[in-house]
Amino acid sequence: MTLALPAGMTARPPTRDDVVAVVDLINAAQVAEGDEPDMTVTELRKDWVDADLDDEAILLLDADGAPVAMADILNRRYHQINVYAFVSPGPVWDEQWDYLTAWGEQWATGHAHLGEDVSEVAVHRFIRATNTRAIARLEADGYVN
Repeated sequence: MTLALPAGMTARPPTRDDVVAVVDLINAAQVAEGDEPDMTVTELRKDWVDADLDDEAILLLDADGAPVAMADILNRRYHQINVYAFVSPGPVWDEQWDYLTAWGEQWATGHAHLGEDVSEVAVHRFIRATNTRAIARLEADGYVN
């Protein structure tokens, strides 16, 4: 899978100063998926306490600099890589989703050598069951639900 940013977008690691905007992004994605928004600033701050955001997270920004998509990694000793991605609704949802999928796969490939006795890496994508659009895209990319 090729890592190509959607036109007009930039990518960078999120910072702890982005927490409110990222919470808004996550909640907007949850609502678009038909779920109740359940992320809070307190919860995300706890999630990010020990996170290496420079290495294990990515934030996509639109042309105006507003966050529109993000993903982060939960690394389980380089044997299992969990990728959590959130994309706000919009006209380039597919392109943003594909970028985050490719980013997670490239992260796993680029970091596997750091694990001990790693011969195979399992990349897991966690998405809500209501997000049928994401499920269809992942299945098309060969992921098993």
